[in-house]
Amino acid sequence: MKRIFRVTDGGMDVSFKINLDQDVKNWLEKKRKDVLTISRMDITGCCVAHEDIDVNYRAPKFGNYEKIDYDGLEIYVQKNLNFKDNRVDISLTGFGPFKHIFVDGLRRFSS
Repeated sequence: MKRIFRVTDGGMDVSFKINLDQDVKNWLEKKRKDVLTISRMDITGCCVAHEDIDVNYRAPKFGNYEKIDYDGLEIYVQKNLNFKDNRVDISLTGFGPFKHIFVDGLRRFSS
């Protein structure tokens, strides 16, 4: 399922597409979850630091998030995240008890 959403970020309208696999929706329903929060996670190593995506299954208690209603699912996307081609791909990965949601599309470097 693909949908285009218009959000406001710092007074500026930004459109982005959310591509959510049906497997994700089915898996969340099976787990009785109806909230998905996508936020920035800074990872620091010995030599290099980079940012990645953190996925959580409850609403944020604080912070600057855009709430999107998507077929009965509440998706919170942290503002100021930049996605390649303004597109967020949400899919299910892993197998058996190790399945989890994967979010792809974060722009890690300025172009």
